[in-house]
Amino acid sequence: MLVIVMGLLGIPIWFAIGLVVLLIWRKRFVKNTPGAFPCAARTSGIEGNLPATWGKGIGRWERDVFVLIRVPALHPFAAVAIDGVVAGDVRDLEDGEIRRFGEGAMVLPFRLATGQVLEIAVEAEHVTVAKGPFAAAMPVAA
Repeated sequence: MLVIVMGLLGIPIWFAIGLVVLLIWRKRFVKNTPGAFPCAARTSGIEGNLPATWGKGIGRWERDVFVLIRVPALHPFAAVAIDGVVAGDVRDLEDGEIRRFGEGAMVLPFRLATGQVLEIAVEAEHVTVAKGPFAAAMPVAA
């Protein structure tokens, strides 16, 4: 669809196809990065580029900083510093809370450096990676 619109606007077809190939390559590169996991995240308020509603993407940890990369966009990502875990608030994802999310998904809450709460929803097979550097402080059976 995008290629057709670009063609109607007079943009060369080779440029449109190159853009699509670049987006597909970036998505594969981001997904295959060590430590990356598919997730959805939201905050209790507006924090950087993270919305208050669920936003899907590829998450990863850089020490105690959580990075959410929105795919297939070229640049949008959000990086937030995490202070710790919100104790006792780990829960199962409710049916219909996030569309097209797998069975057995869990919501992991983290306390941001600003005092807000970041919730990361992950599928069951990615829970151990999603805990990141806070795995010892978050006793969740995975």
